[in-house]
Amino acid sequence: MGPSADRRLKPDVSAFGIVLTANAAGGFERVEGTSFSAPLVAGLAACAQQASGGRLTAMQLFRQVREAGELFPYYDYAHGYGRPEASRLLARLKGPLPAVAPTFDFVVHDSLVAVVLRPAATVPAARPLPLVAEADELAPGTTDWLSPPAPAPPAVSPTPAAPNVAPVGKEQPAPADTAPALAAYPAYPPHLYWHLANARGVLHRYEVRATTQRLVVQVPRRLTRGGNVLRVYYQGFTGEYHE
Repeated sequence: MGPSADRRLKPDVSAFGIVLTANAAGGFERVEGTSFSAPLVAGLAACAQQASGGRLTAMQLFRQVREAGELFPYYDYAHGYGRPEASRLLARLKGPLPAVAPTFDFVVHDSLVAVVLRPAATVPAARPLPLVAEADELAPGTTDWLSPPAPAPPAVSPTPAAPNVAPVGKEQPAPADTAPALAAYPAYPPHLYWHLANARGVLHRYEVRATTQRLVVQVPRRLTRGGNVLRVYYQGFTGEYHE
């Protein structure tokens, strides 16, 4: 978690760092850490250098990787500029990326500025989001997508339990008609990222919110004065508000 001691942005980007590894007992375990995420970023940097014909300086390459982050130009001290994507990096080598259509609006009301999602930006979803949803009175069916479908009754006899995972080196290929061990993940609703930064880019506050309604956050307008900036990212679009 950032920032650095002199208040610079850290981390610069994020990368996937969770793997399944073999252990000494002959089984498998989940391990996570920068030992797995750092090589992914290094490999991406190598691709960028190769795509440029080896002409990038160290700082140019550093900026290319930063700007390939999925959140760029938004940033915070937990994600940096987000996960760098090869498609964005290679596209930027060819020129500026096309502008992204706005997905939210800043709505000023008295002493507050509100971030309101545009209706079109909330579809597709489980259903179009309401402007406001009571947290303690969710409408029936709102979270149905979180529940796995009920299994169909067996036609003849119950399906036998799956055997334990075979030891390392003794794995056997699964039959072609074997169903996948895990069902596909549901399409989780996207998240909105926002922060308050001063004129030097140092963050006063940052937050990630699940979008359960179109009115996502309200900030006192006084916090956006004196060089401070409210910056918001949602669905590929980054917007700023300041007075």
